[in-house]
Amino acid sequence: MKNKTQKELLQELDRLLRRLSEIVERDFASLSPQQFNWKPSPKSWSIGECLDHLNIISAYYAGPLEQLLKKGRKAKKPKAEYYKAGILGRRFLQSVQLNEDNQLGLKMKSPKAYQPSQSQYVPASIIQPYLAYQEQFRDFLADAQALDINRYKLGIAILPLIKLRLGDMLRFLIYHNERHIVQAQRVQHQAAFPH
Repeated sequence: MKNKTQKELLQELDRLLRRLSEIVERDFASLSPQQFNWKPSPKSWSIGECLDHLNIISAYYAGPLEQLLKKGRKAKKPKAEYYKAGILGRRFLQSVQLNEDNQLGLKMKSPKAYQPSQSQYVPASIIQPYLAYQEQFRDFLADAQALDINRYKLGIAILPLIKLRLGDMLRFLIYHNERHIVQAQRVQHQAAFPH
């Protein structure tokens, strides 16, 4: 990734979040429960499970991100102009980011605590919280404009002692989101998907 200012990075992430919300509304909101819960195979996730997983992750990070941003605003420290990924951040980003062909790079198994909570969903009961979380995360991106996203750190869900820079964490969460929206779109484009 070429050097970007913090402002450029946060605006790029905001555009991606907005696009992902539009995809969810356009492609998934009008699905029937049968379509929303359909799986290509017993070990694959349905569209509902992909979105539920994203809601679980968003719920986990919403509070800590809000606290970190509040702490940063109070501290009023000077901010760097450019975003700089940390070594650990780069590793985590590689694990979730789609490659140039929009393909999933590494296949990963989600830890049990962050796996979908059930197998049958009513679409609106998952999509409405998903869209609300994305709005909240867009607010976080706006708030982060005032901070040095290289300075502040946040623990990762699977091992809170490992902390990523705020900029890396925001990228990780949004690219993780994109990964699972693409996964859900692939479910919808399976030949056997119910119509």
